[in-house]
Amino acid sequence: MVVRSGSGFVAGPGTGASGDPVATADWFETSADASAGSNPFSSRTLPEGILHPRWGGLFDGYTFSALYGWGSETDPSVSCTYPGGSSPPSSGPTYTELVRRTGGVRAHICEGPSAWAPFFDAVATAVERSSGIDCAVPIPPPPDGMFFERDRINVFITEGGVATRVGKVSDAAACDARGGWYYDDDAAPTRVVLCPTTCEAVQPTAGITRGVDVQFGCQTLPI
Repeated sequence: MVVRSGSGFVAGPGTGASGDPVATADWFETSADASAGSNPFSSRTLPEGILHPRWGGLFDGYTFSALYGWGSETDPSVSCTYPGGSSPPSSGPTYTELVRRTGGVRAHICEGPSAWAPFFDAVATAVERSSGIDCAVPIPPPPDGMFFERDRINVFITEGGVATRVGKVSDAAACDARGGWYYDDDAAPTRVVLCPTTCEAVQPTAGITRGVDVQFGCQTLPI
């Protein structure tokens, strides 16, 4: 089982019949044999795999997690052993290196069904940890017919479609348990920065969608 987190466009191998790039998403592959083949994603020599510069950084930031035939924490050539005494055709050294390089999680395919739930729990935790909201938000371009005024910006955090206004503080030193936001440069701002309490509150958790909304036009409201 291989899980690749991320999205993008792949040109070359994996393109459609017309040669146009196709959108990629998370994909899953159950595999007891992770030996190299014609698939560019399973090359044994990793510079020729998804981390090679030929992809132009397409896979930068991706996390590769896998359920496969590894059997040793220290020796990637060692395969795991099934309860009946047999082993997978390959220990999956390529998968081991991809997991290591990208900070993914892995589990033993030899453990059978009992490995699946803990594996997916670990993947979900890793995805949640890596998909946090940036707490220094670039100020977006004003809507048509409006222009930027630094004292006419308000910040809202959203949760499940419900927006709550967050008051402004003067600077980072003014942040406290109430939260809030401030400009990266009060004289010439380019970003809205959330105070730590607000930053923590806006991070997504399982089953709950949260976000940050910067709105123009109304007088900025302080805490």
